[in-house]
Amino acid sequence: MSVTAGVVGTYPGRGHDEMLAADGAVQAGWTDLAALLDHSSPAGLAAYTRRLLADEGVTYRAPGGEDEQPWALDPLPLPLDGPTWAELEAGVAQRAELLDRLLADVYGPRLTLRTGVLPVEVVFGHPGYVHGWSRATPRTRELFLAATDLVRTPEGWRVLGDRVQA
Repeated sequence: MSVTAGVVGTYPGRGHDEMLAADGAVQAGWTDLAALLDHSSPAGLAAYTRRLLADEGVTYRAPGGEDEQPWALDPLPLPLDGPTWAELEAGVAQRAELLDRLLADVYGPRLTLRTGVLPVEVVFGHPGYVHGWSRATPRTRELFLAATDLVRTPEGWRVLGDRVQA
């Protein structure tokens, strides 16, 4: 299927492209979304997404901020097949487990600090570090929220960053 109109038919397609092959053919898993996009305008999709978020009252408050801000959301999903999702799920779960165990160590036995795996000055100098708080016995889980920002490049998946709350 070659997409020739709408949102997809007019975008420049530079660099790595999740949806279209170099010849303009729609990649596997993207056919239904490409058909929808062929009959939509970028402004229409953006307006529809903003309206949905506003109607549902979806907002956020930035750390240290007082005012609620409207949530920004890309109106286009990223279709993933089962094997790709399973691989990402395993990697993100492993990463979250590592972050959880590092947190437990930093506020517990501090082995990573004593052995130099983590620089003491970086950890203790971080504005988010709570001085004077430690646990003799770590909880089963220290983190209650971990989110990983991912991007796929021609070379594969890469982590852009993590957001955690304990």
